[in-house]
Amino acid sequence: AQYHDWIKLLEAVSRYKTYMEVSHLRPSVPISKAPYLWWQYAAQATLQQLKMCYRLSWDQIRHLCQRRRRYIQLYVASLKQSPDVNHLEIREIEKDLDSKVILLWRSVYYF
Repeated sequence: AQYHDWIKLLEAVSRYKTYMEVSHLRPSVPISKAPYLWWQYAAQATLQQLKMCYRLSWDQIRHLCQRRRRYIQLYVASLKQSPDVNHLEIREIEKDLDSKVILLWRSVYYF
């Protein structure tokens, strides 16, 4: 139950983050009065969210794969409560990642 509550919390934070990223584009008039402005808002918000979808070089892909492998090793060790877990390294990797990526990487352990 706690795991599901955490996932719900992370999803809510992710939705709020997305809302904050595009809220400045939102029209101040109702949809019925200016549907064209709302279509523009939808298009601009979508394009702004897609800005993170860019092509990666092979070096960047290799670096991300290495970070993912290391993160999964550290995460598994922390679940097993191993004494040699470097929690600072886990935090350092997590600080540059989106919560969805962290959850995806953590779910890799269970497969």
